[in-house]
Amino acid sequence: MSKRIEWIDIAKGILIVLVVLGHSEISGVAASVINSFHMAVFFFLAGLTIKLNENKNLFIVKRLKGLIMPYIVLAFIFLGYQFMKYKIIGGGYKFDLKSGLFSIFIPVSGRISTTVYGLWFLPCLFLANIAVYGLGYLYRIKKQLALFSYIIGSAGCILFYEITGVTSILSILPFAVLWLLCGVKVKGKLDTIKLYSTQIIIIMSILFIVFVGMNYSISHVRFDLSSMTIGVRSLYILSGLTGSFVIICISMQLEKMKILAKIGKDSLLYYGLHFEVLGVIDKVVKLGVFQTVITIFVLWWVILVYNKIKKKIHV
Repeated sequence: MSKRIEWIDIAKGILIVLVVLGHSEISGVAASVINSFHMAVFFFLAGLTIKLNENKNLFIVKRLKGLIMPYIVLAFIFLGYQFMKYKIIGGGYKFDLKSGLFSIFIPVSGRISTTVYGLWFLPCLFLANIAVYGLGYLYRIKKQLALFSYIIGSAGCILFYEITGVTSILSILPFAVLWLLCGVKVKGKLDTIKLYSTQIIIIMSILFIVFVGMNYSISHVRFDLSSMTIGVRSLYILSGLTGSFVIICISMQLEKMKILAKIGKDSLLYYGLHFEVLGVIDKVVKLGVFQTVITIFVLWWVILVYNKIKKKIHV
């Protein structure tokens, strides 16, 4: 088993807090700032840990176990929550099991009444990993072939979205693959990045503010990658990249933040379960910061109990 990189767990911990905050009751400007980079960093971090020289079958099996299996389990938990919501609220809320099950296999936003599309990141990350592995194989054969394949594939995904207007993991995939590739490219330069982390934080923070400010002033939308509400694509990509460097460098400087590392280590569970907890808390507490704190606190104990039970079962 490969040793965990603690600052990466810290980065994931920071991001999970931002994910919950982004889904809480906060202002549109604050949500747009968070949504301008937080999912990009997740993809970027995945690129830092990917092994493109790994056996193909082993690579796929690992992603199926680490991403698709948890996705399916969390999807059924998500559907169970929606069913309970339907039973409690009644007529004001609809539940359709067929469309919910359909959405697990066809992750599309806003097209069906009951959906698990909120978990879009997991199947999208799986496809992005497969795409990057394939591009890595083509790169070893001929660099131009890999570049051409990425351009054609991305153009196809974007064109499909522009023609149909259907928001899905396919419309997000070109961005996910690009951020993953950036992580792969940066992997060998982490020591240098850590050495100059303070300078990088300052420079990248300034650039991030510029890119987000320009994008927001041009598009005037509340950014949300999951619905492809991203304004100017180039500015959104750049804000994601600059934000990634900021979070990475901050995390490198917070190596002793064990609480964030613990949250980051269980980031998958926090991501998959926070919708349900936040949905209940939202009925009682309306201020976004308090919603976030309470949600993280509740999930901390739920996940702690889950991990203890899991450990006993495996023993």
